[in-house]
Amino acid sequence: MDIRDRFSHLGTRAPRAVYVAVCVAVGTALLAACGTTTLPAQQQSDLFALRGERVTISEGSSLDTATLIRGTLTTTFNDGQPPQLRPRQFQITLGFDADVGFGSALGEPPCGIEITRLDIIITASDQAGERSVTLPPLTLNERLVLEPNGSDYRILTEDARVGADIRDAALLGQLIDIVTSGGSNTATVTVIANTQSVPELPSGVALTLTLRSATGVFGF
Repeated sequence: MDIRDRFSHLGTRAPRAVYVAVCVAVGTALLAACGTTTLPAQQQSDLFALRGERVTISEGSSLDTATLIRGTLTTTFNDGQPPQLRPRQFQITLGFDADVGFGSALGEPPCGIEITRLDIIITASDQAGERSVTLPPLTLNERLVLEPNGSDYRILTEDARVGADIRDAALLGQLIDIVTSGGSNTATVTVIANTQSVPELPSGVALTLTLRSATGVFGF
């Protein structure tokens, strides 16, 4: 018997199996592509109209060797444009101008001051006060190191900033609804900080930070 006749029953099966496998693979890839929507990250600047705002924080009580200081400020801002889709992630960062002002209660000025903790808590609400949402604290990425600069101080750590990475879908939905609908809005900013210095800052001392633009990035 010719060897081609002996294996002739296999001749049509292999191509058919390969054809089916290729069709399944291509079909799966097409389905995966159709079910995926990719949008570039969307950035927004000067969130909550904080650029150039000054917040004065004053000494309240002592925690071990660190002095705890607090301060608040309030801003108003108009509605913005909503993102293209509901985001899965929102990253917000906020920096500071280098110059830091101190009040007359400073007394003997320390040769250096470190702000070891700086939490900024932002609550956004609509004009009527019927809706509000509080963001997780924006925390420092590194210590703020201050050195004397004339009668005031200057921040040496230029890259220091506070920030938060928010992935709570319900919270993001509330925030977007408030800041994109209903008219004018209000942001209440609470600052909580710990400082260390030698000598320690005296009771009643106040320092003033100037905020830069708060930048937010929506991820989809």
